[in-house]
Amino acid sequence: MACPERVTIVAIGPLTNIALLLKVFPETKERIECISMMGGGISHGNSTELAEFNIYADPEAAQIVFNSGLPTIMAGLDVTEKAEVTVREIESLKEKGRVSRMVGELLSFYNESGRQFGFTDSPIHDMCAVAYLLEPELFSGEYQFVNVITDEGRARGLTFADKRLVCGREKHVLVLEDVDRDRFAAMLFEALERLDGNTAQNVPNA
Repeated sequence: MACPERVTIVAIGPLTNIALLLKVFPETKERIECISMMGGGISHGNSTELAEFNIYADPEAAQIVFNSGLPTIMAGLDVTEKAEVTVREIESLKEKGRVSRMVGELLSFYNESGRQFGFTDSPIHDMCAVAYLLEPELFSGEYQFVNVITDEGRARGLTFADKRLVCGREKHVLVLEDVDRDRFAAMLFEALERLDGNTAQNVPNA
């Protein structure tokens, strides 16, 4: 509330705290520019066949956020699973600076764990919510009215878009659908190189 400019919220986990903010302190709503979130999936899920993890963890909170009327960017599985770094790119990090080597080790572990879910390369899910704010031209998508199934049952946590030409509801959620994978990966690696340079200057023998 004290910020002189409207605040952009980046949400990369379940939306419990954001929903509580809107319910307990509704006056903050007018101070929020937009919410850029990683979560959901129009075409499929991952925690279940229909629900993505962050939404499935608290679908009631997600419904509150989606129905808040706030401008929202939804980086769901539809786009995040296209935002991959390849095994070769991960291996190349191990020949670079200190930060890149550490990230390379983390991504190698992540890549191995992802294989049990059928992935060959590694989607960098959460980064999409930040990358869109930095370079929105990397992404394409469509404004939709998005809602969440909160009932118990197989569909709990499912995010769905009303794609009727006339749906009668405000389409205030930008559902990201595609990403320029090469430029997305380049953004990540350029950031790591800058961190490598900063670390080398500040840490002896880095």
